[in-house]
Amino acid sequence: MSSALGERRHDDRIVSLEQLDGEAVVVKRYASADPAPIFAAMRSLWCSPLGSGRQPPGLPRPIALDAQAIVMEWVDGPVLGVRGSPGRTID
Repeated sequence: MSSALGERRHDDRIVSLEQLDGEAVVVKRYASADPAPIFAAMRSLWCSPLGSGRQPPGLPRPIALDAQAIVMEWVDGPVLGVRGSPGRTID
């Protein structure tokens, strides 16, 4: 991935907007949580009617997981909902 285009901090994670193979993606780096169960829940939702089956999809497509981060597609527009304190989220 290229360097971050923008970075914001939530209470428990750093959220950055980056480029992956020319595509804008959001990378959430978790400081105090295991991202694996979160990614699994995101994949489950993506496979539901709210995800890829809806036009447009109701949530971003989860792309990748590593030990500390989740990568998902960037969806332009206002934030519709957040978990916990939004901190200084990407506008």
